[in-house]
Amino acid sequence: MKAKEVFWEILKIEVEIGVELAQHWNTYQNLSAKQGYEKIAKIQFLDCAKIEIGKSIFAKEQYYLEWLEEQFENKLPNASSGSTMTALLDLDGIHSTFEDAIEEVGDDLNEELYTLMLNHQRILLGNLRVERGIDLY
Repeated sequence: MKAKEVFWEILKIEVEIGVELAQHWNTYQNLSAKQGYEKIAKIQFLDCAKIEIGKSIFAKEQYYLEWLEEQFENKLPNASSGSTMTALLDLDGIHSTFEDAIEEVGDDLNEELYTLMLNHQRILLGNLRVERGIDLY
């Protein structure tokens, strides 16, 4: 397997984890908006987040879960640059984790892999919209 294929498999999984977490966040937002459901929505979200984070090869689970718990106070709209949704779908953090290693293989590979990540995320988000009627922004 070539280095590009190895990096792509890793990055693809991380993008999919981010989209899954964003879907769970969307469910949390919808459920917690109903009176009396906020506590159960938080528990459900964190349980689902633990499963998704466990799939990641680089996420520090405890740190990530603490950050997610802090996000319950973040009331910015999903499309806002400081929102939890935007952070969960941010590709730069994923890419920067592997950037140095990717550059050792080849400078042009960084841009190519970032483009692959972006296109993969767009497809996943588009499928959510079309197939399930879920718009995360």
